[in-house]
Amino acid sequence: MSMKKRQRILAIIGMMLVLFFSLILFDIQTNYAESNRLIQGTLQPTEILDDVVSLFSMVPTMVGQGPDEYEPNINPLTGEYFENPDIMDRRPIAVKITNFPRYTRPQRGLMSADVVYHYYTEMGKTRFVAIFYGNDGELVGPVRSGRFFDEHIVRMYDALLVFGRADARVLEYFYSMEPYFQKSLILENSNEAQNKCNDGKFVVFCRDTEKVWYNSVHVNTKALTADMDRRYIVNHKPDLSGMYFSDVPVEGNVAFGITVTYSGASSVRWDYHIEEEKYYRLEEIDEYDFETNSFSYDQLMDDLTEEPVTADNIVVLFVEYEYFAKQPEAESMIIDLYGEGNGYAYRNGMAVPVKWTRAEDASMMRITTLDGNPYPFKIGNTFFEIVNTNTDLSVIDGIHWHYQFYMPEVLQDEIRPDARATATPSVMPTMTETPTK
Repeated sequence: MSMKKRQRILAIIGMMLVLFFSLILFDIQTNYAESNRLIQGTLQPTEILDDVVSLFSMVPTMVGQGPDEYEPNINPLTGEYFENPDIMDRRPIAVKITNFPRYTRPQRGLMSADVVYHYYTEMGKTRFVAIFYGNDGELVGPVRSGRFFDEHIVRMYDALLVFGRADARVLEYFYSMEPYFQKSLILENSNEAQNKCNDGKFVVFCRDTEKVWYNSVHVNTKALTADMDRRYIVNHKPDLSGMYFSDVPVEGNVAFGITVTYSGASSVRWDYHIEEEKYYRLEEIDEYDFETNSFSYDQLMDDLTEEPVTADNIVVLFVEYEYFAKQPEAESMIIDLYGEGNGYAYRNGMAVPVKWTRAEDASMMRITTLDGNPYPFKIGNTFFEIVNTNTDLSVIDGIHWHYQFYMPEVLQDEIRPDARATATPSVMPTMTETPTK
């Protein structure tokens, strides 16, 4: 049987399952809205909630793609089929994208990424790192500074890392790595900083003159791929095995809403839309309101595609955060995304407790169910929310999952008080000023 015929058969089966489960989801959602039950308290990251209704009971057979082998035309980061897979004959490109200040929203390019990580950075703020492999973004940004956490992304995906300035200690750490890692770090040079966006030129970096200078940098991932040879970047198709994709989900608890509150200034909400089988991302539009005990949210849009930011899969990972440095006016975090930990994975309006594992080498992270089987991702894009291991989880009305992020505990007001944060220049020297090899 040909690949395309097999894909059509799987698609038909998937559509039938979608229709069946959508009817179940609608009935459950209606019943819960009427009963207005409340489940409170802190849950353990590996707990299956007996008192929250299970959507359905089905153990899927391994009929999908991955986690170790994929057919040649399958994107190992999304499970999607490509008629022409040539775009994947390259290294992925990871781009740091700002989330604060709020006036930088809507960002550009989040919906063109295969995988997006969202994590706490400092002083109540969060940031994205978006991974482009099966698709490109011709205007991605605003591009912002690097963090220690980004090393995990570079090594897991064998990716190029596009970022702006960085704390001097972070940049010193990055450039203490092996030459291959150093050549994977992509910053605009002073010549590129003169490029203006939307002027019709096919350039790697450009500046949006309508935005504040340090929030104006954007990158064209397609142009960067074409420019790898000139930049003397080693390019190849990496081993990205690790994710398993299937049209058939596993048994889970109902999850029509997911809220991750990182601080009194930062909260994200994901609302499940049954008709489209996607989670829509809403961002807080102001600080936490203590009078109403709530945030106000608005749909996050992608200013590149002019469409809402959505996800086929959401995975919340409990990962240990610790301070590298902490002063009253600045913080610097280390997030240890290696070893193993717990989490919850969401797809098709359901939550499933999962385990994540990653060796201390450059290997990809693996997500499994509690019985050790590969977790079946839905074909499409994935957002990872990275929360601290002490994060509280509660389920409201039996359908809305709320995560409350907490900072690491410290015994003193300052950590590394003699190592104050200092920013590096926004741009690198011009290509003529930088050694070419």
